[in-house]
Amino acid sequence: MSGTRGKTSRGSGGSQRDRDKPAPPPPPPIPRVDSITPIEEASEIHIQIPSFDTESVAQRSVGFSCPLGEKDAYVAHVASQKNLLLLGKSGAGKTTLFEVLKSPHYITPLNQSLFAGAKLLPEYTPILVQNPEGKHYSINVIDTPGLFEVRSNEKEKRSNEKIFSHIEECIRENATRLSAIFILIPVTAVLIEEDLELLRLVKQFLGDSFRKNTFLIFSKADMFKIENLQAKISEFLQSSISQPFLEYCQGGMFFSGATSGELVSEYGETYEQRTREKVTLLRQYLIDTIMSTEDKKLPPNFGLDTTTAASPPPVAANATPVAVDAEDKKETKSKKK
Repeated sequence: MSGTRGKTSRGSGGSQRDRDKPAPPPPPPIPRVDSITPIEEASEIHIQIPSFDTESVAQRSVGFSCPLGEKDAYVAHVASQKNLLLLGKSGAGKTTLFEVLKSPHYITPLNQSLFAGAKLLPEYTPILVQNPEGKHYSINVIDTPGLFEVRSNEKEKRSNEKIFSHIEECIRENATRLSAIFILIPVTAVLIEEDLELLRLVKQFLGDSFRKNTFLIFSKADMFKIENLQAKISEFLQSSISQPFLEYCQGGMFFSGATSGELVSEYGETYEQRTREKVTLLRQYLIDTIMSTEDKKLPPNFGLDTTTAASPPPVAANATPVAVDAEDKKETKSKKK
């Protein structure tokens, strides 16, 4: 018996089942070019964006339309990057300065306690500005927790070394260069050993290479008339305790301030307008300084050496504290005998 069975020849055009299948439908006709509506003739383009955040938009799609021929709503600019690091003790005015850099119209909250404004971690926030020549800058502000931390619960108080470790982590994640370092000290403060320790920690954290990028900022200067601020500088320079600051903060000394919400409620519009003009001028000096300072690359080994960070330097026996009082306040109290 032959081993061959009824096989279909390859050249026979396939099996009977395949031949009985209906032919596929012809493809749809390609539309003629003149049958397509030119986009220039459409008065409006509607775009539906599906929402993936159902909670915030109540499970709805967000729609918007952009009439053709109108100016683009999104204008792009190339912005030069400037990184600003704010350092200082608790209550020195770092976050207030950050708010003023965003807008000179900022008014400090009423009855805000020192604890309410305390920051737990550094925050990196870009502020877009444009100079009078039309050049755009992104001032990336690193606002930091206060050193010599003040907390309502003393058990939660962190060491300066711990706070600097958070600052180092924030910088490493967001920047390879620093344009300016602002060390804030209230103009109404009396310089004490803590301030020297703060400066020592900053020097150890950044090293000597950042001297020209470091500035001493006397905060809360809104309480003084502009013409009286120079006298405060002179008073500071006459103190022997100021010498370490002068040696390291080679960028210079400036002032910052903000409009007080409490004083606005007490003295009204006249105070608000006069103070805002002063704050705007001080803000302009600071922004000009940030934009004109040459960036400095961070060394790979920047940060605190925790093995030596806990030992403060001795204070000179003849160091004289700088006592500064606000305008129209009582004169500086006489020294104790």
